[in-house]
Amino acid sequence: MKFTSKLMIALTLTLVLGLVGINVWAAPGRQGTVPLIPVTGGTIQVNYLCDCTTEEAKITRFEDPKTEVGPAPTGFDFLSDTFDIENICEIEICYPYPEDYEDQKGQIYIWNTVSEDWEITDSYIYGEPKQICTVVDEPSEKIYSLISADEILSLQTPSNVTLCGCSEDDTINNVENPETEIGVAPAGMTILTDATKVECAEACEVEVCYPYTEDYKSKDGQIYEWDELTSSWVLVASTIGGDPVKICTVDVDSVGGIYTLIGK
Repeated sequence: MKFTSKLMIALTLTLVLGLVGINVWAAPGRQGTVPLIPVTGGTIQVNYLCDCTTEEAKITRFEDPKTEVGPAPTGFDFLSDTFDIENICEIEICYPYPEDYEDQKGQIYIWNTVSEDWEITDSYIYGEPKQICTVVDEPSEKIYSLISADEILSLQTPSNVTLCGCSEDDTINNVENPETEIGVAPAGMTILTDATKVECAEACEVEVCYPYTEDYKSKDGQIYEWDELTSSWVLVASTIGGDPVKICTVDVDSVGGIYTLIGK
């Protein structure tokens, strides 16, 4: 499946929220540790991307989206809170994705003010614990909600990728069987996740992050990149941090690559 650089994005800066009673949340995998944004009746995370320096965003929660905005699509239900979000620059919007939401095939929807109905957005499912996220790449004011669906359309990926200063033609793809489709792990080691293939039309900053669970930590999981010249996986420099903990690697002048998490 092909996705542009506006999907699967890790976060860089904190967001100051324009809603009374909501705490500021900083991106996991970045400096600092703060909790999810608690909102009565549900939880949402909203974060700036790629060195955006805007200091304020307007967020309004709807108490009764069915009457204040519009009813959920026929046969489906609202699973969490509904928000009006006005953004100045690129942001990512994430909802927690526990098992009951997944069982109901929850998807992030956006309200179409012209046709007056809910439409499913491009989104991805990532992390431990799981989140479902969508990226807003243009300044706008839109209404978002997590609503059940008849199928899960979101990309499910082990990694979270940030492409800053890149082209809309760039692609990110998931490789489910890297051992057979790309190459085997170094001797005595095991590939722990699917691989992520990033292809950039021009050189830009690429960051790839994986959740660093206790299982991966116990196996000393590290990020490796596939080297076409030697036909082997090569260990790359990475950092570990955040809450929940992530392991990340950054290449500031990259045209892409194939990455995975490998351990003992």
